Amino acid sequence: MAGRTKKTIAGHSKETRKTRAHAARSVRRTADDLMETGERVAATFEHQVDEAATAAQNQIGVTAANTKPIVDAMIRVGQQYMAFVNQFGNGTLQLAGERYRHNLEFAKSLAQCRDLTAAIWLQRNWALQAAEDYMDQTANMARAAASSALQPWQALMPADEAGT
Repeated sequence: MAGRTKKTIAGHSKETRKTRAHAARSVRRTADDLMETGERVAATFEHQVDEAATAAQNQIGVTAANTKPIVDAMIRVGQQYMAFVNQFGNGTLQLAGERYRHNLEFAKSLAQCRDLTAAIWLQRNWALQAAEDYMDQTANMARAAASSALQPWQALMPADEAGT
């Protein structure tokens, strides 16, 4: 029986049992090493995730702080624009009402007029009144536009230039 190993009662040779036992020990040691490595990696990974979350939160805070003045300025500009549009609309309606009233007065006076010289004077006064109304409205609109353009910047101007 040269070269053949003796079989034990269980049907396996002693060497096979040793090999299996060695393999089992190696698997246990490797499993323990893998578990230990996994625990270390998990802790490191968790720490890195926490750091990344903190960094992201800080970046969001910085971004929000940096964009807040821009958003605030845009809101103020929008409010100023709407105030100007409202003022412009009110002024236009006021001018239309005044012109309607003056045109009606002119028409009534002209209808009652029996003299050519008086009619010419009525028309002259009506034209002067119309020119004055339009110039007043133009001046009001220019003031409103200048105020709307300058008001958002007054907060950034030195006190002596801002008129405060």
